[in-house]
Amino acid sequence: MRCSHNRKLPYLNYNITKYIAILYALVIIGWIVITAVMQFYLYPAAPNYETVAEGLDYYQDHRGYMGLDHGTKGVVFLISSLAPLLFVKINQSFKAKIGTFFGSISFLILSTSFFVQAFTAEYIISLLNNPGARTTGELIYIWIFLEGGITHSTYLIANILIGVWVILHSYELKNLGYNRLYTYGILVAMMHILASLFFISQFIVPNDIGSQLTDIATFLFIVWFIIYGFILDKRLKLHDTQLADNESVEVHENV
Repeated sequence: MRCSHNRKLPYLNYNITKYIAILYALVIIGWIVITAVMQFYLYPAAPNYETVAEGLDYYQDHRGYMGLDHGTKGVVFLISSLAPLLFVKINQSFKAKIGTFFGSISFLILSTSFFVQAFTAEYIISLLNNPGARTTGELIYIWIFLEGGITHSTYLIANILIGVWVILHSYELKNLGYNRLYTYGILVAMMHILASLFFISQFIVPNDIGSQLTDIATFLFIVWFIIYGFILDKRLKLHDTQLADNESVEVHENV
């Protein structure tokens, strides 16, 4: 009888977590590149305008910029919402499933928010062509884009959900013996939750701390996500190797 260690390893998910992590990182990098191209090549730098009207005049002259800027963010977060769903196919624990749910929902909320802002931006520009509706357009612009009426509340919720996702999956890493990455994951989660607290404080005292912490937490999260993907890949390879070796031993014992 032929020894079974020559057979194809059973996991269809072989190497998939590593590829997901790398692909997600490339999506983020690609989005950064596209944003840089828009800001430095496609559209000239916005002047330091003193009034809201002057700022809107700039966007009216460069119609499509705000919509494209927010629309690309919506696409990136929509793609991001798929990453947790792919991981849950590999890690079937209850905590991992709950964390995956929170992770996907958080990115879907962010994606929806930016799509709404993209369409709203173009709607505001259309109002500027009507002198009677210009004031309405300015008020909507101030509330949504200057005061963060949608963005701040969206990030407040999304940061908490992402924090829960990272905490639950970090506990899975702790159970696997990756204590350093567990500690790092808890730090990432706390950064997201702290950012949400500062977004709440903006309703009392205006500040940019929540946005700054979100940017830092996002970078730390991407690093955590990539390492997490490579660790799952390593665990899958180890599991496949052990399973193949065990079946090989059983075959030899039955010969």
